[in-house]
Amino acid sequence: MFKSNDLAGLRLLYPALLALLLSVLQNPAYGQIESSKRPALAPSPSDLLIVELANDTNRDDFDQLLKESHGKLINTISAGPSLKFLVVQSEPGKVSEFEKNLAKSKTVSLVRRNQIYRTDDEISLPAKNPSASGHGSFIGNHLTGGHMFRSSHNIIPNDRFFFQEWDLAFMQYIPARSMGLAYNTPLNFYFLDTGYAASIDSPFVVAQYNFADPFNPTGAREITFDSGLHGTATATVTCSTANKVGYAGMANFTSNRCILTECRISSDGESSGLVNILAALSSLAQAQTLPPGPINISFNAAPPNTLNADPMVQQVAQQLRQRGCLVVLAAGNDGVIDPSPEKYARRVAAVNSFGNLSSFSETGNFPAAAPGEVVPIYTPLGPGRPFFGSGTSFAAPRWCAAIGDVMSVLSPANRNAPFADQLLLNTGFSNSQGYVIPNLQAALQAAIGQ
Repeated sequence: MFKSNDLAGLRLLYPALLALLLSVLQNPAYGQIESSKRPALAPSPSDLLIVELANDTNRDDFDQLLKESHGKLINTISAGPSLKFLVVQSEPGKVSEFEKNLAKSKTVSLVRRNQIYRTDDEISLPAKNPSASGHGSFIGNHLTGGHMFRSSHNIIPNDRFFFQEWDLAFMQYIPARSMGLAYNTPLNFYFLDTGYAASIDSPFVVAQYNFADPFNPTGAREITFDSGLHGTATATVTCSTANKVGYAGMANFTSNRCILTECRISSDGESSGLVNILAALSSLAQAQTLPPGPINISFNAAPPNTLNADPMVQQVAQQLRQRGCLVVLAAGNDGVIDPSPEKYARRVAAVNSFGNLSSFSETGNFPAAAPGEVVPIYTPLGPGRPFFGSGTSFAAPRWCAAIGDVMSVLSPANRNAPFADQLLLNTGFSNSQGYVIPNLQAALQAAIGQ
């Protein structure tokens, strides 16, 4: 216990101790010591910008601009001899100021932020009662009626869950399959997505490449796996047909003729950046040998930041058209109008089992639509186990599968994705809202001899 005279001594000493403490805290050296212990901010994908240089730019001038703006070059993405994107990084948290400095420079023709795009789709287990999913009546009226069952039973795939695939019936899959054409032409599909979980119903060739790191999207080949659920779900249209397992693949009328190239652009299974997407597209555009085929991207952002509105995406899409490929974009799931013009990529809206546009689907000045509401899909949660998905993410692959089906019938001279895409537009069903949905039978008939 303190004595009274001890307490009196402490009271006399307190002002001196307080003055000493304040002098230490106010010392500049003290602040410097503390700040040096704070960890530096880690680089973030949001600090990245993609730059195109002006044609007459002296590279030394741009390098000086980077130095003055405290930025640094971290990657160069080449999409062709005259199309290159420079990926540059700002100081953490200063991307807006950095972007302004670049945009006003004469050395730069175009600068874009590393916009983040998401999947934003719904995946669920199927209802026990088929009619509860909203498409039971369609199956009853269209799949099991009319001439489809008057021919040999062999025209009906023996896949276990085929009768849940209302989307195939909607697009006249059985009449197209029963035409008896040669369906053994190998078909190439390119998916930019979250990855792919292989199963017994997978395409006979699957190759996966890693573009998921925005700071170093190398495109190195990797084992097939899905960083989420989405990539496996979108690629369901390439699964085998008539193997008594799971679904029938929309791109496989018989057996398995699909070659799937999966470009993984996501690490978290649900988001990707513009850098990742440009790196994957540019890698395809630069490939020495690239068999023609559709390129599916089922990621997007709300207008005005859609992939279709991005000028860099359109530039690479134009390059890929020249290689016989076609970039096919999911229109988006915000239920609003995307006013950006249709140029070199194809946007696809989603329709329900009655042919009407889904309430969540983006609309705009573009013509293409496909089933994308409560459609059958696979996920990595259980190979051979049926799930349902809703979103334009699942409409775009169905348009891609239709492109592949038409390409298989075309002559070698016209066997390219843009040509097949145009045939689909010319022969498809038009719904009450003016959107065209693939009619596989009519498209194949039009493709014969071309």
